[in-house]
Amino acid sequence: MRRLSFYLLIVLVALMQADYSGAQVDGQPQEGEPPNAALITVSTPETGGIVTITGARGAVFPNAQVSIRNLFTGQTVYTAAAFNGAFSAEIYGPAQTPFMISPSTSLPADLRDRAGSLAGGPATIIYGANPEPRTDTSRLTRLLLDGALDDWDAYAEAGLGSGARALLNDDSLYIGLEVAEGVPDGASLVAVIGVDDITYELTVNPAVPQAALWRQIAPVEREAGAVAVTVAMAEAGDVIELRLPRAELGADFTTVTLEQTFFRARNEAVSVNTIGAAVPTYDEIDGIVYAGGRMDGDFSRFYVAGGLSAGASFWSASGRVNTFTLTGGTRLEIEMDVILRVPDLSPSQTGLSLIGEIGLQPVTIGATGEHNIPALHANNGWSNVMTASGLAVDNMRGDVILGTASVPTQQIIRRGDQLLAGLRFSLEVPGGLPDGIYAPTFRGYAQIGDGDLFAWGDAGAFGDGGERTRAELSRLPFTLTVGTVESARLMWTLFYDHPSDGSRGILPEVDAGRVALSNRVRYNSDTYILTPGNYPLEPYLLNQLPNAYDLTLPPLLPLLFPGGRVRASITAPDGSVNDLPDASVTQSRLSTATLDERDAFGAQPPVDAYRLMTGSSSYQSYPFDQYGDYVVRLTGNVDDVSGNRYEGGGVYRVTVAERLNLTAGVLPGTPFEVGDALFVGGRIEPGFPADVTVRVQTFPLAGERVDTTFELQADRFGNFAGEAFVFDRAGEYLIDYNVRYTDDDGRLWAASQRSAGIIATPQDERTLVGRGQRGINGMVAGFRPAWFNTERYPPLEALADPGLLAAPRPNAPYFGGDVVFTPEGVTGGLNAVLNVQDMDGAYRDWLVNAAGDHVSAFGVPMAGLANSDELPLLPVLAGALSDFGAALLPDFIVNRAYAYVSATRPDVTVRQYVQGQADDGLLFHWDNNDPLNRQIGAGVTGNRAGDYVFIFGGVVVKNAEANIRETTPYAALAVVVDEGEPARVAPALRGGEDRTTPPLLTIRGEAYDAFFHPTATRPAQVMVQGGRLAIAGQVAPTAGATVDVTIIAPDGTTRQYQERTNESGYFYHPQHDISADQVGRWRVQISTRPDNVSSMGRVALLPSGGVPGVGMSAAFDVYVVPPDAAVLDWSLNGDTSASYAPGSRLNITVNIPAGWTQPSARYGLTTASYAMGADALQVFASSVAYQYDPVALAANFPIETSGGGAGARGGDVVTLTFVVEALSAEGEPLFGVRRLHIFHDRLASFDAQAATITAEDAEGQ
Repeated sequence: MRRLSFYLLIVLVALMQADYSGAQVDGQPQEGEPPNAALITVSTPETGGIVTITGARGAVFPNAQVSIRNLFTGQTVYTAAAFNGAFSAEIYGPAQTPFMISPSTSLPADLRDRAGSLAGGPATIIYGANPEPRTDTSRLTRLLLDGALDDWDAYAEAGLGSGARALLNDDSLYIGLEVAEGVPDGASLVAVIGVDDITYELTVNPAVPQAALWRQIAPVEREAGAVAVTVAMAEAGDVIELRLPRAELGADFTTVTLEQTFFRARNEAVSVNTIGAAVPTYDEIDGIVYAGGRMDGDFSRFYVAGGLSAGASFWSASGRVNTFTLTGGTRLEIEMDVILRVPDLSPSQTGLSLIGEIGLQPVTIGATGEHNIPALHANNGWSNVMTASGLAVDNMRGDVILGTASVPTQQIIRRGDQLLAGLRFSLEVPGGLPDGIYAPTFRGYAQIGDGDLFAWGDAGAFGDGGERTRAELSRLPFTLTVGTVESARLMWTLFYDHPSDGSRGILPEVDAGRVALSNRVRYNSDTYILTPGNYPLEPYLLNQLPNAYDLTLPPLLPLLFPGGRVRASITAPDGSVNDLPDASVTQSRLSTATLDERDAFGAQPPVDAYRLMTGSSSYQSYPFDQYGDYVVRLTGNVDDVSGNRYEGGGVYRVTVAERLNLTAGVLPGTPFEVGDALFVGGRIEPGFPADVTVRVQTFPLAGERVDTTFELQADRFGNFAGEAFVFDRAGEYLIDYNVRYTDDDGRLWAASQRSAGIIATPQDERTLVGRGQRGINGMVAGFRPAWFNTERYPPLEALADPGLLAAPRPNAPYFGGDVVFTPEGVTGGLNAVLNVQDMDGAYRDWLVNAAGDHVSAFGVPMAGLANSDELPLLPVLAGALSDFGAALLPDFIVNRAYAYVSATRPDVTVRQYVQGQADDGLLFHWDNNDPLNRQIGAGVTGNRAGDYVFIFGGVVVKNAEANIRETTPYAALAVVVDEGEPARVAPALRGGEDRTTPPLLTIRGEAYDAFFHPTATRPAQVMVQGGRLAIAGQVAPTAGATVDVTIIAPDGTTRQYQERTNESGYFYHPQHDISADQVGRWRVQISTRPDNVSSMGRVALLPSGGVPGVGMSAAFDVYVVPPDAAVLDWSLNGDTSASYAPGSRLNITVNIPAGWTQPSARYGLTTASYAMGADALQVFASSVAYQYDPVALAANFPIETSGGGAGARGGDVVTLTFVVEALSAEGEPLFGVRRLHIFHDRLASFDAQAATITAEDAEGQ
């Protein structure tokens, strides 16, 4: 099976597809569904490799706009389907070229003709079914310009005497010369050539690749100019071969004569050799010739192609490989007949050489193939390298370079605008390479003279198509088995395009300890929660594609469709079991129904994930219609065209519930220090007396894991708090919050959230300092300041990609505590990559010695990184294995270095990941239009002006060889400013004395150069009497500060205290927690004053700050009510869940219960980030009125006023609170509460139901 040619396999697939045409989908595809691959065919290629792709009736939905992309070359064509779903289009793509096909209702011009994600609806990938192109060798001139004349023996007539040889074919004039006395120093070779009655003189330097001079010398002298002549000289200088394009001889001639050769040295002719013989003509053409002949015997053919010159053109190759199985002593032999189409290459260009590199990308390793290994452009969204806490370390790869082959300039054939070259590889399996299945890769490079290598895909000598891409490799369309592999397995992920409040996808339990998922926006939560509805039970294969918005490539594995099967058994919450019948895997499916995938998941997180699609509606859309926990047992297999079978699946667990908005009492990713206390609390919206589990796991640098669980219950307003947890040892932490509540109607409400980071090594024991990165993302080596303003920096020539000047995106500030101001919109955002500064040199010295040849993504060598104190977090394998990608053998990583990164707004995470390698294999930056995985409160257009983002980091370095075992913190602040403003990075504390640096926030005209964001007790919070009133939060700037707290109880009792934050600005001192033992209105005032130390030193004017929206020195209200406080009736008719038009005014009347006397009323309006309003309300008779005006509020706060239909993700959750205090007829105090939660386009209030918690329950909290 493994020796079966690819052509026969593809033909077999085509025949199988014909039998499955009715099983692909249930009827004709509808809008939002992918094409029916079984109804699409690829014709035999015409001259030039053009094929016709035809979709039969029902191939796509009626009248669809169809986009078709050649995944090898990136070329894309567009066509319109007929009313019956049929279509036809022509595109280049011989042999088994993979094509991605996507239908859509319409396709705007700005989404066409661009690299990266193919705009449109859900797509599929099909392959051509044609034989591999074969080079016609019957007419090739078999002369290899290598400075040896033995291959001329095949051309007896070409011997002209006097040690000269020459022949003429359809393309070129070849000359071979014996030079017994060698080439005189500094001499040029001159060949005198007669063409009928005209005589020419060709002058060339045989030792230096350069253009030759071509001059007519008879019957009249005339300069013809420079010509591209290929010259090869033996190392000893005793043989010279050259090739002159036939076109230089003229269009129509009868006889060519080699008259004479000599050397011109110091304007004198020496070593004159008079030949005077006619050059024989052969009916041959130039072509690719290999020393010793082409591969023969038992081999398999393949075809591959790729983009050239930033999309200006493309290259292709017909290849041969000797084996698909590599065991001890077997060499891998590959030949590639390469054609580069280079219309922009100068005709006189000389000195060009081509280099090819073959590598291996691991698919699975181990005798049973259970270990999936990430590789470049097959690692987006997952990793097999994990932290001590079990999170994926991103951008890890297990790639292996096998070797290179080169073609010198003399052996490159130029035919018109094509370059032809033969690459021959003879490769040995490196020692220590684990048994497994690997996908071979190819990278092409070129060099002009002694210049720098450049990739074939780079803009430059071959042209510039203007498409910047990270496509650094091409995948060869077969797999290689190294050693013994008894079976193989692929990780199957479910629900990847159906986020769970920012989490994406779940793994089967069997794979969960081997690999971990990472979407880089939010750590996947402990519980995966879907709202009731229909979801696919079709698995995603995250290692198949780049899953990138800016990049498309062929799949890692050319899978065989139809082929493979899936089977599922679903256990519902009520215990019922549904065993689905086996289903065939019929085709692939990519992307969502969103026209532009960045609107679904952003331009940097994973998109276009590869999904196995069945022909069964039961698997395509399974009803999850019960509240509670489901257990899905999904297993199956799929085959590749090389004959390998891959098993997949297992047990998956998912919870179906209505989603609660959970805000933890500590910002996700906060860096802690030894001795810090964790506020174990938070709140949920809508407020319910839910069951809450908080699990805190710590992973000390030295010692065993500590696992502590808090079982809590929220009060009726959704607040929960437990005893503090104190971090007592340096290391890593993982915190999981899980919330559940079943309402009176039997609906389950749930939330789940994960936080992770570090507990820092004490400062006096620390040798490493966490740093960001100077300059802007994409800047090459050179001047890279820590502080700058993009109105004046950087210059265009400082960018690796000049296109970045349109969106100069800052890096995370080099100095912790600094501030980034970033404009809203797609040009804003930042690149959150961390490095370290070494204060004693041990880590620096180890890196320089062990990885001295490392160069950063933008051209800075390791020595330069060491000098600039930007040492990378570079995982390195031990000893002889260090040439392998670290992910290949993670147990042998000697430098285990990574960084936790959490960029978080108070309500949503902007980015969460663990950073491994920091090159551009994965994108760690974000733009401010990112939809943030559709988290509750994310925003229709992502981050808006006025949003602020805490950038938390925690570096972990464990290196026994360097005797380092440390964790070090990092914290900075990003503030979103208006679109069109420049981005800037500034030191903290400068705004107060230098208004060239703006304040951190400006709210209703009041400038905040520092502020305190409360995360425990918050403005306008309503809590039940006896609850915990705690002050915790985060200060900005993110550095050490003093915090002053004043708490005034309803009876006037005042408590005051002053405490310090940790070095990253985290604040909580549980000894000051109090019991809210008095009902009524409490007043809380919090102010902060940063330490007088910044990245630029001390400042003359030290700012102070308060709570955003409350005021610099004002207090905010906290309402404490008895457990039986009344639920106020209002004009929204009791508990409600109703639609709402974002941006519209909302007039609310709250009724005061009958019999209540001397009523007073107050309101509070908040988001997670801001207190937007609080005041007394005038009581009219038995009611109070309030108008919610979001448009007016949007002038000061970042709230969305448009985007209806977006759901809870569309904007910040706004909470409107009404509290009425009165007396009964008997003079007893009475309290009434009504709260409204505005989830962008939906209103929710469940206060009446939540009030069913008993007073006894409340007292027991």
